[in-house]
Amino acid sequence: MRRAMRTVRPLSEAMSQGVLVHPEVFENGGTFGVENGEFVAGKGMTRDESCFPRYDVGKLPEKGVWLGALKRENMDEARARARRVAEWVVSQEVKDLTSGASEQDRASLVVVCH
Repeated sequence: MRRAMRTVRPLSEAMSQGVLVHPEVFENGGTFGVENGEFVAGKGMTRDESCFPRYDVGKLPEKGVWLGALKRENMDEARARARRVAEWVVSQEVKDLTSGASEQDRASLVVVCH
């Protein structure tokens, strides 16, 4: 998540656009590390830990564990999450964000994930 947020920063600055951070846009498997040869849940980033003050992190979980998961995401779960993200991309929320009255009021949708 942090790497994707860093990646989009130059584009955001060049376009003078804010960034909306969506908690379900992350790599397959979730935020995990490996300890003693086993996958362990990574904490993820909380709203308070974001080091990007101009980014809208209101959708991030308060506690930081992505989706409350304590196990590695399997492929079926990853596909279900991808469907939810795709549904969000075409949602009324995104349409409202990207269809301002003037070009200055419109936002651009760019999905960045590593």
